[in-house]
Amino acid sequence: MAIPSLKLGDGEWAVKETKLLATYPVLNRKIPVEIDAIRATTATRVNDLGFIESVGTGIARIDYSSGEAALLVEPQRTNLSLYSNQFNNSYWTKRAGLTITDDFSISPDGTNNSSKCNLTSGDGYLFRTFNFNPSTTYTISVFAKIAGSFQFNIFSGSNSFVNTVNTSNEFQRFSFTFTTGATTSAGDFGIKVFNNLEIFGFQLEIGNSISSYIPTLASAITRNQDLISKT
Repeated sequence: MAIPSLKLGDGEWAVKETKLLATYPVLNRKIPVEIDAIRATTATRVNDLGFIESVGTGIARIDYSSGEAALLVEPQRTNLSLYSNQFNNSYWTKRAGLTITDDFSISPDGTNNSSKCNLTSGDGYLFRTFNFNPSTTYTISVFAKIAGSFQFNIFSGSNSFVNTVNTSNEFQRFSFTFTTGATTSAGDFGIKVFNNLEIFGFQLEIGNSISSYIPTLASAITRNQDLISKT
């Protein structure tokens, strides 16, 4: 006998205040069920149009990252990268020959706020100095597009990590997970651009996988854990 499950992918659900209303199929019947959603902060999801959007405190997140509706439940995470989508801010160091064009085109959040990296000469580094914790696993991520490639570059103490990814003409989110050494101290993180590259939404978080995008400005932002329970 198949294990019954919540139906979220065929329109048989709704979100209201702190409740997720769904159905629970048993044989030929559909049993309504309420699920309580508790989260003390706002968070983001990918909506049914494929764009990132903010969801209010305590609201269950129905996410369409896979193309189908799914309840998004995540642990607490913090985006340690400040000015996550303001690459012309002085927080970010740009090597000579690399310039940034703000508000270049439509980004993954559906607004005209992507950034274009223009490389005319030099090594193409866009990075930020950072004090890493020793023996800690981090995941770095960014949305990017162009027919080509770029590199994640991380330097922590005496350790360095490089990961090359291939991009396309559609925005995708790319990530790289690494673990720092036992004596890690000051270092930096960022990307190396080989040619012109369009980017959006940088994130650096402690953990062995990416989580939903957490926008930041002048300080690190924490998204609290999703707590889900059946009423």
